Amino acid sequence: MATALDVVNVARSQIGQQEKPRGTNRIHYNNWYVEEGYGSSDYLTAAWCAIFVSWCASRAGASDIIPIHAYTPTGLNWFEKRGLVSRGNSPTIGSLCYVNYPGQADRVGHVGIVEAVLPDNTVQTIEGNTNTDGSATGYGVFRLRRKVNNRLYFAHPRYQNVRDDEQMKLSDIVGKDSAGKPITVGQALSRGAHAYDAIFQSGWLGSRVHNLRVDVDKINDRLDKSDSR
Repeated sequence: MATALDVVNVARSQIGQQEKPRGTNRIHYNNWYVEEGYGSSDYLTAAWCAIFVSWCASRAGASDIIPIHAYTPTGLNWFEKRGLVSRGNSPTIGSLCYVNYPGQADRVGHVGIVEAVLPDNTVQTIEGNTNTDGSATGYGVFRLRRKVNNRLYFAHPRYQNVRDDEQMKLSDIVGKDSAGKPITVGQALSRGAHAYDAIFQSGWLGSRVHNLRVDVDKINDRLDKSDSR
């Protein structure tokens, strides 16, 4: 089963990809969607934000927990039927961020992938078929910031909780510290047990990293005892 960072890392690898020619929706994600039989040739030039998310899920081995879809309301509805949607709150790394733009009544018209949850009540996302202004009709894959409010619907795939250690980077944002600020793996390991434990309990740190921390704590305990004699 895929982890959230499996999906996020695939999305990260695509940042900067663009339609050619710009404005035509001609891009390899749409080619994949048609070649795999998910849609007719009409989808070669279709809006592709949801197809991008579907492509990332497929490449990450997460198509069992993120449906292949091209129409954003269809994808959101899939999660809603399973009770896996929160509106305007509770984003997590790997959540899908469905956007309801002004003028769209109550229908979502765009989707991206949450890369990080930031302390200023925003999410950092990776989105396809957008631009630097966050458009739903853009031309490429970009990293964006969006304010968390009721126009954002967060869908929460049932990811595997513990990721493989080999995929872990010290710079990965994996949770929040005791002050509620985002914290990386490296910061968690350097700040001490309190920050580390909060993140480990969230299921993000792999078993070998946990065991390493336990060993370090045991060594520190022995040194403390030696110093006190």
